[in-house]
Amino acid sequence: MVDSAVWRGVLYYPTTLGDVHAVRAATGKPIWTWAAGAGIFGGVTLAQGVIYVGAANGRTYALDARTGHELWRADTPSSVFPAPAVAGGVVYVATTGSFKLYALDAATGDILWTGDMGYESESSPAVADGMVYVGSDDDTLYAFDASGCGQAQCSPVWTATTGSSSQSSPAVAYGRVYVGSNDHYIYAFDAATGALDWRFQTGGAIQLGSPAIANGVVYCGSFDHNIYAQDAATGAELWHYTAGDEMNTAPAVADGVLYMGTFDHNLYAFHLPG
Repeated sequence: MVDSAVWRGVLYYPTTLGDVHAVRAATGKPIWTWAAGAGIFGGVTLAQGVIYVGAANGRTYALDARTGHELWRADTPSSVFPAPAVAGGVVYVATTGSFKLYALDAATGDILWTGDMGYESESSPAVADGMVYVGSDDDTLYAFDASGCGQAQCSPVWTATTGSSSQSSPAVAYGRVYVGSNDHYIYAFDAATGALDWRFQTGGAIQLGSPAIANGVVYCGSFDHNIYAQDAATGAELWHYTAGDEMNTAPAVADGVLYMGTFDHNLYAFHLPG
């Protein structure tokens, strides 16, 4: 899954070949291209005029969004598949082989602290209310203090168990962390304690897409070809829609419309109530 970003009329997108491109959003006219020298399999993250991106060579990069000039690179000793998260001057990076979450200084790339995880992660971290949440392939959701623990290596504040690997990126709202799992369930955990509030079973894996949340509703796609809408507080199903193929992307909500892409080569748009 490779995600793009738009800023000041410019579209930034990576490729699995290892390039990041900047083009005019209105016309597609190229502005600059930068090469990592290794595959990029996650998205780019844009914050304060800087593009942050991880690559399969075990490095995380910061690029000037205006020029494509490389500002810094940080060695995170194993492949970085998911997109980084940026908040409060810190870049949070999950990796595959090192079984760690890295917290990097957004200005310099220096490692501030690392978080211990039980296995590799293909989940982009989510940062909210002073916490960092990230899924893992060891069937666990990890929660760390976003400011670290005062030491170089930090243990999680809490962990919560999912029935299978969680490559879906978490979403945080209403005091809960929502995440999908390959065991076909959407989970809602208490954001402060990790206690399970509810779970909802779909007919297929929920792999790479993050849930979208709007107006008290959780929207999430599944490999069973359906997009589901659940009450964010209770998990009760409100509706679902069956598309022509697997749904393995994150929904997006804007201006009262829900957008979802699928493997049937279509983009779906749903008008939402309210």
